[in-house]
Amino acid sequence: MRLTANVHFFLQGLAVVTFIVSINSLLLVSFDRYLRIAHHTDYDRVLTRQWIVFLIVLAWLVSFVVFLMAPLLGWSCAEQHCCADNGKYAVAIAHITATALQSGGA
Repeated sequence: MRLTANVHFFLQGLAVVTFIVSINSLLLVSFDRYLRIAHHTDYDRVLTRQWIVFLIVLAWLVSFVVFLMAPLLGWSCAEQHCCADNGKYAVAIAHITATALQSGGA
């Protein structure tokens, strides 16, 4: 079975989204461990169930936003199948995501 170009790029985008979500999940686990160790007396008060659900939903939303914004920033070379010259956008998006999640927890 041969995939059409649209299906191929959708599956490629889905892989990007799940990759970003996994990175964001690792960031959230690190944040959780930091709170547990550094602020153990306030942990249960600060990290409520609603806050946890919000952070998980935020991780997924950030991933989908990055997936939708990447082509607008030039991170899509469908006809060339190579984005070596646009790799700076991927690094910038990863940096912005990490910074936003870190500043949201501080």
